[in-house]
Amino acid sequence: MPEILNAMKNQFFISLALFLFSAAAIAQNVQPENVIEVFTTVKGSKSSQRTILFFNYSEQDCLIKKTWIEQDSGGVFKITDPVSNLSVSRGNSFTLKVIFTPSSNHVGIFTANLLVSSSLSDTPTRVKLKGLSVQGLEGKNEPALSTILKLLNYNINIGWDNLANHTKPQLLGNEIEASIFARASQLKPVEMLPIARFSPDFKLPFGYYKPTDKTMPKLYEVGKLDAAGNHHQHQTTYPELVSGNTVFEPVVPEFGLFTYSPSHIAFTEDFLNQKFYPLQTAHATRVYPLNDANGKRIDNQFLICFEEAKNGDYQDYVFILKNVNVIK
Repeated sequence: MPEILNAMKNQFFISLALFLFSAAAIAQNVQPENVIEVFTTVKGSKSSQRTILFFNYSEQDCLIKKTWIEQDSGGVFKITDPVSNLSVSRGNSFTLKVIFTPSSNHVGIFTANLLVSSSLSDTPTRVKLKGLSVQGLEGKNEPALSTILKLLNYNINIGWDNLANHTKPQLLGNEIEASIFARASQLKPVEMLPIARFSPDFKLPFGYYKPTDKTMPKLYEVGKLDAAGNHHQHQTTYPELVSGNTVFEPVVPEFGLFTYSPSHIAFTEDFLNQKFYPLQTAHATRVYPLNDANGKRIDNQFLICFEEAKNGDYQDYVFILKNVNVIK
C-alpha cells in the first residue's frame, strides 16, 4: 500500500540502511518495497518538484556512489540534482529532487524506479515513481476515479470505469451503506487523508460533524485544501493543505464527514443534503472498504469519495478515513 508525505510538505524520508524507511510507511504499516512517490500534472508540463530525503540510519559512514532512474518509458522522470561519490556520515542525510515531465504526447500512468547505489549494500536503495499525465484541467480532461485508484495502488471495484457516471443512491461495485462513523481504537487518532482532488479551484474546508435530525449539524473543521498557486492544487493527487491537519481526536462518539465548497456543504448523510441543499446532489458520497494493491482489505480504513456537482465522477474530493468503524 502506497503513501505520500502530504502533511510534511512533499518531503519523503528514506533510509540508506538495508531497508527503506518512511514516517508515512510506519504510520500505515507499509512494507518497504511498496514505498512509492506519486506525481500528477497536465501533459506537456512539469509537475511540482518532490524533495526526497535519504537518511543514513546505519552504524557506519557511507559513500553514495551513484543515483539514477531506470525503467522510465519515455524518459518522463528526471533527477534535477543527481549525486555521485558523495560521503554521508552516520546520522546524516542528503536529498534528491525529482520532477515528472510528460511530453504533450504522453497521457496516462507512467512508472519508473529511482535508485541509489551506496557502500552500505550491494543492492541499490529503490523508490518506485508513478506519474499521471492528464489531458488538461477540469471537465472532461480529468482522470476517472478508477484511474486515480490504479495510480495509487488501491484495488477497489467502484462500479464503473469511465469519468462520469450518475448520482443515484444505488450502491455501485463494492460500495457500502456508510454515513456515520466511530473511532475504532482509542490509542490513536482518526485521520481524514486527502488523496485526490479534481474539482473547481477554491480553498476547501473538510472535517466531521455531530449527527442531528433537526438542525444544521455542528461542524468540526479538520483541515482546508489549498487553492491553485504555482501548481494546480485543485487538480491533483495528494492535494496540499493551506491550514489545519489530517488527524483529529473526535469530540463526539459518532460522526459524519463533510466538505464545504462555496456553493454548499456536502454531508455523508443523504437526508441532510436533501434537507439543506435540495438543488445539489443528495448522494454526495460513495464509501468503499479500502483494499491494498492485491485487493486485501485494510482494517478500519475506508475510501470516501465526494461528488461536488452532478456528473457522478466522485473524484472531486477523495479521502482515506483511518481508524474508524461504520455505525450506519
